[in-house]
Amino acid sequence: MPRKKITDLLNDELQDSVSLEQPESQTSIGADFETTQETNSQTTKQTKPQTTELTESETPQLPKYLSLERKEVRLSAEQLDALTMITRRLNRSRARQGERITDNTLIRVAIEMLIEHSAKLEGVTEEELLASYKRAISGGG
Repeated sequence: MPRKKITDLLNDELQDSVSLEQPESQTSIGADFETTQETNSQTTKQTKPQTTELTESETPQLPKYLSLERKEVRLSAEQLDALTMITRRLNRSRARQGERITDNTLIRVAIEMLIEHSAKLEGVTEEELLASYKRAISGGG
């Protein structure tokens, strides 16, 4: 059985959310999204569906991850394992309150912390940068 493409899954999700919120006659955004996705398979630049026909209150609410930019990162096996363990612990303790915490959520939080202390970063290697970050957050920098 062939694997589904992410664009097919996202298209299905968008169509489901649009059909739940709008009558059948107003689902032109789903058709626009399908057309856009077919065009995207031939080009590398992805465009967003046309939503000029809808007012702000009629615009379907997209999941948070669809509003974010994609960035690939390489992590060590130890980092991946630790990240997964932290994610699981936090999800167990949240008792289904708030949004689900993912590895990506934690990575975004870590980046915000890094940005907050970026003026105190020093070094030319990963180890030196990490050491200066640890000094910055402990107040010794």
